[in-house]
Amino acid sequence: MNINDAYASKYLKAADLLGKEYRVIIGGVAMEQVVEEEPDKPILHFQGGKKGMVLNKTNAMEMQSALGDETADWVGAPIVLFTAKVQFNGKVVDGLRIRLDTTASSPPVHPDPEPPLEQPPAQSGPPTAKDDGLPF
Repeated sequence: MNINDAYASKYLKAADLLGKEYRVIIGGVAMEQVVEEEPDKPILHFQGGKKGMVLNKTNAMEMQSALGDETADWVGAPIVLFTAKVQFNGKVVDGLRIRLDTTASSPPVHPDPEPPLEQPPAQSGPPTAKDDGLPF
């Protein structure tokens, strides 16, 4: 048994990526309550995905820089999900990171409800996904 399976979450976590990168299409952004008695947080949803991604400030600023202030304008944009070593509570851990997929010709204006998902092109460095679907 993988211990991560014992702590399933409705939100994406670094372990879900299995050390790979994934090209996904933004399906929407919604404010949701992640932890009781804490303010709602923005959640990034993906077309064809089962889990949303809690959008921390670092990733939110990355998307704002690439796509603008209005999250409604982010829908249909191709992005790449990957993990990176980050500091959290004084420890170095794997964290989720996102970047605009610059290999895509342009974001669709009116995307299909569930377009085929693709992985980013092979790069030197971290491994890329070999399968056709999202494991999350």
